[in-house]
Amino acid sequence: MIARAHIPKLSRGMILTFKREASQELAGIPARVIDVWPRFPSGDYLVTLEYAEPVQLKHEHIRHIEAFASELYQVETTESARQGAARQRLNFRFRLAW
Repeated sequence: MIARAHIPKLSRGMILTFKREASQELAGIPARVIDVWPRFPSGDYLVTLEYAEPVQLKHEHIRHIEAFASELYQVETTESARQGAARQRLNFRFRLAW
């Protein structure tokens, strides 16, 4: 089971990222919340995340993904979000070059 970190009230536009325990491939890559679904009976919220650029997940590239709030944490600063997005764009372009 994944430990819950406190996330302030979820809202559209928040920048979140996956915890490493929840997803090795997506951990640290910032994504914007575009939808918050009603609370599940477990008490957890499901959110839809949107990445600024396509992100590789296994053998495909995605722009949107649903995740439970307990799998995510809030990115601390705007600067770290920009750096993560720039790093992801660079990695994506490098893969396309191959």
